[in-house]
Amino acid sequence: MFRSAAARTLRSVASRSRVSGARGNASHAGPSADTTNYVTEETFFSPMWRNAFAGGILAYAVYRFDKAYADGNDGKGYFQSTIEYHLPADNTWEERNVKHYNLAKEAAEARLLIQSAEYPRFRQLSYPGMLDHGSPWGVHVDQIVDTSKVEVKRRDL
Repeated sequence: MFRSAAARTLRSVASRSRVSGARGNASHAGPSADTTNYVTEETFFSPMWRNAFAGGILAYAVYRFDKAYADGNDGKGYFQSTIEYHLPADNTWEERNVKHYNLAKEAAEARLLIQSAEYPRFRQLSYPGMLDHGSPWGVHVDQIVDTSKVEVKRRDL
């Protein structure tokens, strides 16, 4: 079995003819000189026409079923009643829009409050006595601050 497969491969390689030309490779050659015309048979029995015809019959059957269903169901067809059943109530979207508007308004007011916030007009120290602390011997020239005229304001809570 191995010998026959190898012999077939060898025969197929040997039977190939060498391509002569500028490039020397048949896959890169120009268009072939084969000028035979192939005639395809196009009829209304091709799969596309068959499927279109079957789809038309199916659409007509569904239309007739929906019309028959509407006669016994308050004038509403099966598809219309199914869609109305799955849609939300009439005022649902209005309620959602009002809720969204209120939330957006609250967010805008909060943003304006944050944007208009200011720091306090004076810096409050948690321990005002620390201005007087520190060793006078560890202070170099030009590093001492005169705090004799500083008034400590206290905020009553």
